[in-house]
Amino acid sequence: MKKKRPFILLEVIIALALTMICATPLLTKPIRLLRSEIKQMELAEMERLANWSFAGIKADLLIHPDLSHLVHHAKLGGPIPLPPLSFALPGLTAKVVKRCYTLHCTETKETKEGKEYRLFAVDLFLTPVVKDAREKTRKYEYCVIVQRTKEAEFEITSANDF
Repeated sequence: MKKKRPFILLEVIIALALTMICATPLLTKPIRLLRSEIKQMELAEMERLANWSFAGIKADLLIHPDLSHLVHHAKLGGPIPLPPLSFALPGLTAKVVKRCYTLHCTETKETKEGKEYRLFAVDLFLTPVVKDAREKTRKYEYCVIVQRTKEAEFEITSANDF
């Protein structure tokens, strides 16, 4: 009868190492895929926040068509700050986003009826507040047309009328 030889610890370690080498590509690809999906969801959420912020800016222009609420910021120069917002993706911690925008008139037209149209360019800047320095400010560009008659205030019109 032959005597059975037990496994040596070295053989077990080599077998585990070979298994891990073979399993590494199978495990890293799903992790990379998950990270890229999370990044894309964050970008989509940032774009949603930018659209929502622009709707607020547009409503603010409708409420204060004479732009009197921006005179203070115009004297200081630089972007107009907005209150920060936060968003949370399911299963992840919430991210706080600083917001600010610049508003400048790019074109003015006057019609025969005495209506004045101004095309405002709105540059909206969103910056995530995180410890990771790789996050950068994202710029979103919008345009809005504001109409004013000689006797009335400004009012926002659709872009098709311009």
